[in-house]
Amino acid sequence: MVAEGALELPVISVNNARTKTDFDNLIGTGQSCVLAIADALEEHAMAVGERYQGVFGTRWVVVGYGPVGVGVARFAAALGARVTVVERDPVRALAALHDGFEAQSTEQALPVADVVVSATGVWHTVTAAGFELLREGTAVAVAGGSMTNSPSTIWRRTVGNQLCAADTLVSGSNPVPIAGHSARRRRWRELHRIRG
Repeated sequence: MVAEGALELPVISVNNARTKTDFDNLIGTGQSCVLAIADALEEHAMAVGERYQGVFGTRWVVVGYGPVGVGVARFAAALGARVTVVERDPVRALAALHDGFEAQSTEQALPVADVVVSATGVWHTVTAAGFELLREGTAVAVAGGSMTNSPSTIWRRTVGNQLCAADTLVSGSNPVPIAGHSARRRRWRELHRIRG
């Protein structure tokens, strides 16, 4: 019950608002994730004494072509990346083709990727079998999601060891986490660097 004379305000579910998916996910998350991935890769390269070449000319694979995936693909392409989309929904895959991107299966796209971005908001988008397809030095990142269902960490594949991630032991590969962030803030910050 509202007291007499009190202002009654509506309750708005921001997470279900069209502005959330059409603008925040598409533009805000897409842009901030691409720039954060590029920054994290540059910082990692400097830390390990490598020369960072930038996004231009690199091969990015975006898994999922919903609002976040569309944003990631567009901003990576705007920086000069060659973008391939992996999307199970045939209509979204067709949309990716009409937007100027390649659409392939994970088996086709992952072996040639320099950067793989999961934009589905779902755990295990890149499976253990998917990690086995990656070349040495490929970065894998999660864009969007929440800390409870999709921690955003950037991994870089190295060869020769083992990885225990998401309760799956991946033999023959050892992705090294190089950066993490709070997806709730929509702002990527490097929280820690794990030396490996």
